[in-house]
Formats: sequence, structure tokens, C-alpha cells
Amino acid sequence: MPSYDLFSYILFVFAI
Repeated sequence: MPSYDLFSYILFVFAI
């Protein structure tokens, strides 16, 4: 299970 939670969060923040 790849824990991409942090990565996804970072991408979300950058999206904003």
C-alpha cells in the first residue's frame, strides 16, 4: 500500500 496521503495533500495545497 503506497502511502501517498502526504503527496496527495501537497498536490492539493499546490492546486490552491
